[in-house]
Amino acid sequence: MIYIAVATYIEAKPLITKFNLKRDNDTKRFQLFKNDRYILIITGVGILESCIALTYILKDMNIKERDIFINFGICGAKGSLFSLGDIVYVNKVISSVNSKVFYPDILFKHSFKEGSLESFFKVVTDKNIVNADIVDMEGFGVYQTVSHFFQNHQIYIFKVVSDFLKSSFVENGIIEKVMNRAVEEIFDWILEIEKELDIDRIGINSEDRIKIEKVAKRLNFTETMYHKFCELLNYYKLNGGDIETMLKRYDSVELSDKKRVKIEFERVRKEIME
Repeated sequence: MIYIAVATYIEAKPLITKFNLKRDNDTKRFQLFKNDRYILIITGVGILESCIALTYILKDMNIKERDIFINFGICGAKGSLFSLGDIVYVNKVISSVNSKVFYPDILFKHSFKEGSLESFFKVVTDKNIVNADIVDMEGFGVYQTVSHFFQNHQIYIFKVVSDFLKSSFVENGIIEKVMNRAVEEIFDWILEIEKELDIDRIGINSEDRIKIEKVAKRLNFTETMYHKFCELLNYYKLNGGDIETMLKRYDSVELSDKKRVKIEFERVRKEIME
């Protein structure tokens, strides 16, 4: 089963149409749409609202190891890294209140741009207070809540750029336009993920992570590099790679020069992903 959380009906409408979802009239307090493959939850706008809605819905669900959860919706972009309508595959989720951070696993090949997301309790128009690439009002609350029901590798966040923090109001016409286009790309990605999930494979475990952490320290990787390194090696193992052999290359390697660190990290990334 694929669970999808969206803040508003206007954001959800293209998904409801594309996946041919039907309203669950047995669920009264929140809008729930589903079929035999998808469950879509409209959470309402805001960190607290999304936490309440998801807890209320997910507590009664029979969530399985192969199920995945997707948070999908619009966002504002801080800079020129993204264009209107770009889909951003979120690799870092930040709370604007306490700077707490989550690092979602990114395990599968994709064609989307990646970026960090910061969630606020109110609409943001001042770029100077933003510490991430994009902003929204739900992502952090969604991730924090669903992490109690799903494992990290089951949770995915995609945001679609609808504005550039120049106004507190985004026209419905713009939301519909960017979401309609984005749904087609997300649908194709979901189909590929479903194929991957049909294969019985196991990613990195706790023992692997201990070994990976030791190598990352010797290579002087930053915290962000370390988390990305874990994602890359998880993908590598899921696709039949031997992590032991990969890590043994670095048994006697230590790096301190920042330029060499970046070069080595990029070399590993290319070897695994290309």
